[in-house]
Amino acid sequence: MKKSLKITSLVGVLLVISSSVFSQQKLVGRVFGHKGAWEYAPTATVDKAFDGDIRTYVDPGENGNYMGYDFGDSLVQITSIKYYPRESHPFRMIDGIFIGTNDTSAIGTGGDILFTVVDTPAVAQVMTEVQISSDKWYQFVYFYKDYTNVAEIEFYGNIKGNPAGISDINTDELFSVELMGDNVTILSDKVQQFDIYSLAGQLLSTELANRSFSCEPGMYIVRNKESGLSQKFIIE
Repeated sequence: MKKSLKITSLVGVLLVISSSVFSQQKLVGRVFGHKGAWEYAPTATVDKAFDGDIRTYVDPGENGNYMGYDFGDSLVQITSIKYYPRESHPFRMIDGIFIGTNDTSAIGTGGDILFTVVDTPAVAQVMTEVQISSDKWYQFVYFYKDYTNVAEIEFYGNIKGNPAGISDINTDELFSVELMGDNVTILSDKVQQFDIYSLAGQLLSTELANRSFSCEPGMYIVRNKESGLSQKFIIE
């Protein structure tokens, strides 16, 4: 049985494109969505829409129909969205809706429409990108459609607010962050561990000082596990 979708307003002015000229900061939050997958397949759950791999896909069957990000104590303003369908079933994204909301009770049932997929998405290993024109800020952004298949979704835009659990930004330069391309090195006099968070407060990894690691483009917070001091850095 189809759910009744409660839409409060239409906020997007859209342009479908195939390049990245509208993309700003890539936004990453805590993945949420419907439970389960078609025939309980562990390879078809909602996290597959956000794993950076267009070969994997979400297949909810009759078990659900929405997937997105929770940005915790932060709010995001969406400026563009990229998406890629399951290559064997691209038509299953048609009539799907990208939605933003700050109402937890609306998740999976409604919110503000950012974009509606009206055409069959391309499958030539190039993600479709749409420009979103909206001045609204959201804690939750997600994709909704009954019986859909989705291979990949990416949100881009701006973020504000304090990430969950992050405080005490480092101003004393007890450690520093060195950037070379997408390689990051946390410089410290001591061999210490540092947690890497998204701006939404999602713990992404734990790294040792003075060792290089890589990050995708975006804004991050590095936090000293011993002192609790934090510092922001941006990969462009």
